[in-house]
Amino acid sequence: MGHAPRGWPARIQSPPLLHDLWKASRLVQLVVRRELDPFYIFRLLHLVAIVGIGWLYLFRLIPRLTQSRFLVQWAALAFFVVPNVFLSQVMVRADHLLFLFIHLLFFLWFYYEFPQKLAQSTWRQCAWVLSLGGMANARPFSLAAFGLFFVWGLIVLVREGKGVRVATLALVTLMGSGYFYFTRYQRTGLIFAQRTDDEKQVGWSRTPMFLNLEFYKLLDAPNRNANFTGQNAFLPRLYGDMWADHWLYFSGPTYVDEKTRPKKIVLIVGSLFSIGYFVSLFYYAVRGIGATLRKKELRAAETAGLLSAGALILLVVFVYREPEVDKNSSVKFAYLLGYQWFPIFCMLDLMNKYRALIKPMFIYSALLFLLALPLYVFAW
Repeated sequence: MGHAPRGWPARIQSPPLLHDLWKASRLVQLVVRRELDPFYIFRLLHLVAIVGIGWLYLFRLIPRLTQSRFLVQWAALAFFVVPNVFLSQVMVRADHLLFLFIHLLFFLWFYYEFPQKLAQSTWRQCAWVLSLGGMANARPFSLAAFGLFFVWGLIVLVREGKGVRVATLALVTLMGSGYFYFTRYQRTGLIFAQRTDDEKQVGWSRTPMFLNLEFYKLLDAPNRNANFTGQNAFLPRLYGDMWADHWLYFSGPTYVDEKTRPKKIVLIVGSLFSIGYFVSLFYYAVRGIGATLRKKELRAAETAGLLSAGALILLVVFVYREPEVDKNSSVKFAYLLGYQWFPIFCMLDLMNKYRALIKPMFIYSALLFLLALPLYVFAW
């Protein structure tokens, strides 16, 4: 991912955009004339981004999507019920920049009616270009959101006959968005790949990893010590990392799991939420594809479904291309951080249609939040 800035802990690898933020934090230190822990600065920025986007959704966008106060309150729980959101918050990861730019553009797109007004509005076009550039320079996982919003924006502009402006904005966007990949190629000779070779992967079958459904083994050891057949199990590991800090990054410096009991409870109780989470995103992704083929305008829920399904597919491709044989620690729910909230819009739209589900789901989500609360408090 590039070289770490001077003074940056050696174990941290960061893309160019994080390097720029690091320089900005150094400038702040000079202004306030005191040393500031870089981890503290970035954690604070992460928290501001998460809470800020949450506020925009809960108090601006979602009230436009539903008239139910219970649904708005449920969304407030649903956004923060998955422990991984809190666990990732303390990590210095480019995924938080991805989260910020993707969700900011999603909010702007639907709250300020970009599909209808993008062609006539200079500030909307600037926000579109800057958001696309920001997400592209944060992570390659931006491809799902970048592809959808870039193409959609171009279609809107072309529809309005803005030929020269379309070409100019497309060129500026592509040049700005390619900065990360250009500098990475200069430094490493790679564009997307994380490693160049691994002898263990030669002749190793990846299929069993994706067909392994040994979720029950998480209850024996709800962490990286779960003894899956072949040590590789994509879906169980992803589920474990979603709810139980599967890789024990936040269980203490010794990586000793001190929270196995609450993790097992949450893994069981969270299953219903998870089913709704993943089924709804694919349901709305299919609806989104259907609407596109019929040349109908995509709604927020359908767009959210396409975004989250696209991100999940990217994760599958990444793990398939570069698996860690006998370990597979690359299966991390945190890689989906930039898209984690989108299935909530899919679930919300379903409950808005089937109102009888709202109160039971609200009570269930509140209970799940309380049960997961011990997992939000880190051991170190």
